[in-house]
Amino acid sequence: GNKITLARRGTPTVLKGLLLEGLPQVVAPCLDNPRLPEGALHQFLRSSKATPETISLIARHSRWKNRPLLQQAILKCPRTPEIWFNLWLPKMRGTQVRELASSTHLNPAQKNLIRNELKRRGL
Repeated sequence: GNKITLARRGTPTVLKGLLLEGLPQVVAPCLDNPRLPEGALHQFLRSSKATPETISLIARHSRWKNRPLLQQAILKCPRTPEIWFNLWLPKMRGTQVRELASSTHLNPAQKNLIRNELKRRGL
C-alpha cells in the first residue's frame, strides 16, 4: 500500500527506486506519475527486474507507447514478448531495424523476428 502511494506521488528519485524493484503492482502507478523521467524507464528496461509483464505495461501505457527511443529500448530487452516486435518492427525505419539486428542482448526468437523483417524489406 505504501509503495503504491509513493509511486503515485513520489519524486523522480523515489520513482526510479520503486521501478528497480520491478513489482508490477508498483510499476503501473509509477507510469502514471507525471514526475517519472523517461531515463528511469530506460534504466529499468536494462535491469534484470524487467519482466514480460512489466515491459508490456510500459509498451501499452498511453503516455509511453509512442516514444521511438523507448520502443527501441523495449525491443532491445531479451524478455520482451514477441507481440511488440510484431507491432513495432513494420513501422520502424530500416536503419533502426538493422541496429536492433546487431544487438547482442536478444534471444534467438527475437533475432529471427528481426531477420524476417529485414528479409521482408529486402535489406
